Amino acid sequence: MENQTVEFVRLKQERISVVGWEKLEAQPITSPYTISDLVKPFLEEADREIMILLGLDTKNKPTVISIISIGTLNQSTVSVREIFKTLLLANSIRFIVVHNHPSGDTTPSENDLKITQKLKQVGEMMEIVLLDSIIYGDDIRSLLANDWGGVSLDRI
Repeated sequence: MENQTVEFVRLKQERISVVGWEKLEAQPITSPYTISDLVKPFLEEADREIMILLGLDTKNKPTVISIISIGTLNQSTVSVREIFKTLLLANSIRFIVVHNHPSGDTTPSENDLKITQKLKQVGEMMEIVLLDSIIYGDDIRSLLANDWGGVSLDRI
């Protein structure tokens, strides 16, 4: 029998450059407003739902920014397992998820509320705190604003 050589090709994952990352590293995330400028380049012109994960350290400085899901016009599938895998690998102790509504309407769907609750519960078990779940559209809506120390949804 003749020996055969098998070659494996490793596909590179495309990396997205975030303008201003250096400034962001120096400043902690203190409110949903801080996040708006960070996610704007990812979500502003998106024609599909995109979910972004922002992992944070003990001082609320970003440890990772990752696109978790790219969906369709009105939904995206999210894997809780993949979110926590990313957070563990980045040594994050807190996290924020942000997704857009291409329609611009930031009213949360039933699914938005369910996934937020699930992430919060799993985060508590894993000792990785969900600080917020944010919907980005014509404005931004914080689903857990009160946990941020009283940020009013009227102001967002």
